[in-house]
Amino acid sequence: MCRLKLLGSSSSSLQKRLGDADVKLKEGKKELELFAELNRGLIDNQKVFRDKLAAAEAERQAKDAQISVRGRAGASALVSSPGLTHACGCEQELQEQLRDLMMYIEAAGQIAQHSELAGGSAEVAPAPPPKRGARKARK
Repeated sequence: MCRLKLLGSSSSSLQKRLGDADVKLKEGKKELELFAELNRGLIDNQKVFRDKLAAAEAERQAKDAQISVRGRAGASALVSSPGLTHACGCEQELQEQLRDLMMYIEAAGQIAQHSELAGGSAEVAPAPPPKRGARKARK
C-alpha cells in the first residue's frame, strides 16, 4: 500500500513535469514559427533592396557616362557662356568655381589613370590671404 502511494505521487509529479515540458514545447514551436516568418520577410526585403541598389547603381553609371561624354567642350562652352549669371550677379565667381571644379575632375581622372599616383587625391589649395598695403612712413 505504501508502495502504491509512492508510485501515485511519483506519477503525478512526472505528469506535472510532462505538462510543463509540453507547454514549453508549444511555446517554442510558436516562437520558431514567428522567427521563420520574420526570416522570410527579411530575406524578401533584402532581395527588394538589392534590386533597388542595382537599379540605382546602373542609373548612376549611366549618368557618369553621360557626363564624361559631354567632356570638357561642354564645360568650356558653359564657362564662356554670357548668359551664366547668379541671382546676385556673381558671374565671375561662378566661372572661377566651375573652372576649379573642372580642373579638379581632370586631375582626379589623371591620378586614377597613372598607377604610380593611384590612391592619391587632388585638392584645391585655398587662396592666399590678401597682402596688406605698406604703411606710410612717418615724417
